[in-house]
Amino acid sequence: MAQNCGASRKSLFLREGDGTIRRLFGGRVTEHLVTEQPQVSNHRANMVVRNETGELNHVDFQSSNEANFGLRIAEYYIHLVGVHRQHNIQAVLCLGRDHLRMDPGFPPLLWPSASKS
Repeated sequence: MAQNCGASRKSLFLREGDGTIRRLFGGRVTEHLVTEQPQVSNHRANMVVRNETGELNHVDFQSSNEANFGLRIAEYYIHLVGVHRQHNIQAVLCLGRDHLRMDPGFPPLLWPSASKS
């Protein structure tokens, strides 16, 4: 039922062209992207504990630099909130020889393939 309702709403937007989207976000629609993204994933955090105050703590052990580290940690955060229904505090412990040089945030919003003029 929810899918039918969503499809109906989407068709209303598509019928109007990009006018609604333009009013919401500015700019002309140049592409409609696939919205169904089936994915099978197994979230396996290194360590999740609850302390004496009831706080949820996630520890990630990292031995090397990882390009999408910020996104992976964000996925763990969202997954843990969904499962435990509470905020969790995350820490990363470096176990390798190299100093971590990873950006703790998300990667740049414009990917190289999207930056074409």
